[in-house]
Amino acid sequence: MRIKTILFCLLFFTLSFNFLHGKVKKRKAPDFSLYDLDKKVHRLSQKEYKGKIMILNFFATWCPPCRMEIPDFVEFYKKNESRDVRLVGICLDADNTARIKKFVKNYEINYPVLVGTRKVVEDYDGVNAIPTTFIIDDKGMIVDKIVGFTRKELLQAKIDDMIKIKESQDGKKKKKE
Repeated sequence: MRIKTILFCLLFFTLSFNFLHGKVKKRKAPDFSLYDLDKKVHRLSQKEYKGKIMILNFFATWCPPCRMEIPDFVEFYKKNESRDVRLVGICLDADNTARIKKFVKNYEINYPVLVGTRKVVEDYDGVNAIPTTFIIDDKGMIVDKIVGFTRKELLQAKIDDMIKIKESQDGKKKKKE
């Protein structure tokens, strides 16, 4: 019995490490209005996020793979904040803001954490597992969805590629002018 439990846990964690990512139907990212932990409203369409590469990470405080990826997200955000990249956590523990605040403090989260709603979950295709991370390009289009633990190296490589493409396109626009 104990061996079955251990095997089940190993299988769960194995599947939680990037078991699905890549091909998504490129579409406009749904806008949202969500509150942060200080009751300030954030919208995907607000000026602070327009024209930026966005990473939306749906997570929960009780989720082991979510807890494992948070330190990497903190490090990733420190490195990329000045590069027109924004990371936003959307916590699905909507019933307990105090627990979320404690979690944010304990994990020293340095990016905005918003309280998720049923509507935002539905708008983003149901978010059937957590963690789930969406990558949105500077034009507001969803270009990737990662279900399960997001490796920092994978995320960094994707963002570096997107920035190179954006810089190349910006350079071509300037030459035409």
